[in-house]
Amino acid sequence: MELDVANAFAQSHQWFLRVAYPTTPGSGAVYGTGGHVFAAHDIGASLQWLPFAWLWHHHFISWSTETCIAAIYDPVWGFALLFFFYRLQRRLNVSPRSSLRATMLVAFSSLVWPYAHLSFDVLPTAALIMAGTELLVAATSGDEPRWYLWAGLCLGGAVLFRIDSVLAVVPASLWVWWATRGSPLQRHHLARWAVGPGAALLITAWYNEIRFGSIFNDGHFGDPNVAVAHNPLMGVALELLSPERGLFAMMPVVLVALLGSNGLRRTQAPLAWFLVLVPLSFAAVGGRLFNWSGADAWGPRLMVSSATLLLIPLGLVLDRWSSSSNVTKTFVGGVSADSVLIQCIAVSMVYPLAPLTISNSDGTAFSTSQLSAAIHLLFHHGQQRPWWLDYLTPRSGTGLLISLMAWLALLLFAWSLSRVLLSFAGQRRASTPEIAPN
Repeated sequence: MELDVANAFAQSHQWFLRVAYPTTPGSGAVYGTGGHVFAAHDIGASLQWLPFAWLWHHHFISWSTETCIAAIYDPVWGFALLFFFYRLQRRLNVSPRSSLRATMLVAFSSLVWPYAHLSFDVLPTAALIMAGTELLVAATSGDEPRWYLWAGLCLGGAVLFRIDSVLAVVPASLWVWWATRGSPLQRHHLARWAVGPGAALLITAWYNEIRFGSIFNDGHFGDPNVAVAHNPLMGVALELLSPERGLFAMMPVVLVALLGSNGLRRTQAPLAWFLVLVPLSFAAVGGRLFNWSGADAWGPRLMVSSATLLLIPLGLVLDRWSSSSNVTKTFVGGVSADSVLIQCIAVSMVYPLAPLTISNSDGTAFSTSQLSAAIHLLFHHGQQRPWWLDYLTPRSGTGLLISLMAWLALLLFAWSLSRVLLSFAGQRRASTPEIAPN
């Protein structure tokens, strides 16, 4: 839909849709000013495709070439996220080897991998938030104060893609204020920082005004998907702890990263607070919505923009690998492998994933299911095509293969947890002094 918006502007300098889309509430296409139909999405995704829409309009490239270019955008954004993640590890004085290992772990054990297969706005947003975080660390460390401008531009770009990125701008602004307190150049640094978010908010307000006649109307007024259905505490519980769609279930490698949070707090306290506040804000706000789970997308879609921030301490964990106990090594290895297997399930499925999503009608239950549905296929395989035939079709292994991977993921997690518990029990027995016989 965003590509159609870019094409419409390249052809007629208008932002309304020229392709017929359903205009039912929640469909993404909404009637606006002048009786035209507009996309109820932010302007960022359309802007990124605008140069190629212009090339297509002037016959420099074909329609198929334009759509092919659009299809590879998200993998490029995924690579950008990994690039800035690696740079951030190095700024935290993580060794090059551990930084590379942490980056590869993020690539294949996090939600970056599944969403790199989709034309969605959450991965570009996540990449820009990661870039802004890396540049803020560079700026606040005193290395390059000019990075305040570039960090602000990156987070401003995230706001253009998704307006909820303001949830990252607010704590980042507090971070900049705290880091520059007492400096005679504080106002100068704050002004540089504010250029990006300020411009993004103005552009977003203008875009809302020309589409729907109000700077506060982004096209979701009356959308049942964004109706408030839960309190913030329940929202956090749904987004993080739901056993079927929560972040810890769909990306358990976060548990590994938590092992390095204490070390990060000692060396980079403002960054550590930022990494906590931003994901919690996304969880509290996104989890309040009726469509908290992101519908047919994989995992907690509304958390994808901020989820990779929680993985930043990974490099610190891997840097201490040689001195870690066997319990820690078992936990890190088992949970990381489990997280990779869960993402393998995701990239093997056809998108959308509606056939594998079991939701309650009110959208509030913890049983909005994907992992259990994948295992469920193992017992209903007779209704599916042969798994090997599905596997020959790209990203459509929806039969026995997914079921086995889901089983393996759960068994691997259970094995690593049992090894940790047995190791603790062994250490407890070894520390108990023996009583000498009389």
